[in-house]
Amino acid sequence: MSILISQKNSVTYVEYCRIVSKDARVSYIKSKNGVSKSFSIPHLNLSLLLLGPGTSITASAAKMLSSEGVNVGFTSGGGVPLFLASNSEYRPTEFLQNWIGWWHEPKERLKRGVLLQEYRIENVLNILPKIAKVDSAILQSLAEKYRAGLLRVVSVEELLGYEANFTKGLYKLLASSYSIEKFKRETRTGDDVNQLLDHGNYLAYGAASVALWGLGVPPSLAVIHGKTRRGALVFDIADVYKDAIILPSAFVSASEGDNDQTFRKDVINYFDKFGVLSKMFNVVKNISKVDCGSNDSK
Repeated sequence: MSILISQKNSVTYVEYCRIVSKDARVSYIKSKNGVSKSFSIPHLNLSLLLLGPGTSITASAAKMLSSEGVNVGFTSGGGVPLFLASNSEYRPTEFLQNWIGWWHEPKERLKRGVLLQEYRIENVLNILPKIAKVDSAILQSLAEKYRAGLLRVVSVEELLGYEANFTKGLYKLLASSYSIEKFKRETRTGDDVNQLLDHGNYLAYGAASVALWGLGVPPSLAVIHGKTRRGALVFDIADVYKDAIILPSAFVSASEGDNDQTFRKDVINYFDKFGVLSKMFNVVKNISKVDCGSNDSK
């Protein structure tokens, strides 16, 4: 019997290699100085395989991954990663039907946008201090201020404003905690923290893509980011854990001089430690409810 997607290990990342299948196994082959070595990928217990720069995959390996419901993401190039998943398998219709039932109503989308942010705040308070050393009083103050704003928002645009202020506050807190002066979030820059944030975000987007695909909810049916980003529901769901795990991990790794490989390994371990993938499934399920609101994302 196949392992449920929500119960599989979350992510494996490989780069500068060739993905092949042989003897009912998926492996990656790395070559150095004319010598090739093969390493097995445990695809039966894998939800997402991320392929970094310099990586290729054979058709037979892709077929084998598809048969076990493994999503594949291409992350090289510094932009938004490309995720591929099989459309040949049955996906439940319950969650999509519920989603369509409320999605066309702006008030219902806002209601769910607020709920997503409540999950986000809870994760920041519970997880971020376990990864990074920060002033707990300042962190609590940022969370309380954001929650107060969520109680009075009347539009998605207003919600996005509060969201931006909350994240900026976290940037400032972490930059101060790790003595990184004049930090500014900029994608695709040479700054160590920003580069690590870009890499880490790929992992969060991948996990969110797996949850949406597994439950049959199209990434185009966004709650918050739909007007400005393609596949925006991926970003909505990923945000529930980005500030809690990716953000502090980037500052910690940058302060310790970690390379990309060490950082990604740490983030993937945190994903498994805190059960991110299975909890993302619960988030999507709860948001899809016609009468959402109960916090069962744990």
